[in-house]
Amino acid sequence: MTKYFTYVLLLALILVSCKTPEPVIDEGMNREIYFQRAQEAYDSGYYDNALFYYEHFLQDFPDDQANGIMARYEIAFISYKRGQLTEAKEKFQAILDEYKENPIAPYPSWPKQLSEKLINEIQEKEFTANQQNQ
Repeated sequence: MTKYFTYVLLLALILVSCKTPEPVIDEGMNREIYFQRAQEAYDSGYYDNALFYYEHFLQDFPDDQANGIMARYEIAFISYKRGQLTEAKEKFQAILDEYKENPIAPYPSWPKQLSEKLINEIQEKEFTANQQNQ
């Protein structure tokens, strides 16, 4: 009986330790903390938590253009990493459209450059897939 109880307890501990931590938005949380927590979640493989922080950043700081474009890029990149290529391509294209529509906005250059690169990679994957299907 004690052996059975030990196995059940061990299994319960393993299951609890594998649980995805819940994301938390602290009152008065600054911009940098959103990105730090999102990156930590992403690095740990908790993509949903990373999305939570990026999406809440966009809601909580709608006027922060520079960081907003970076958050949108990271959201698109998570779609790309998950293999959701159509969705990722649409999001990357929306980022490029934003640069075209607001040429004097204080955006960093890297989200545009990486969005262009990843759209090209997605198009190459689509072309290869279409060629293999013919």
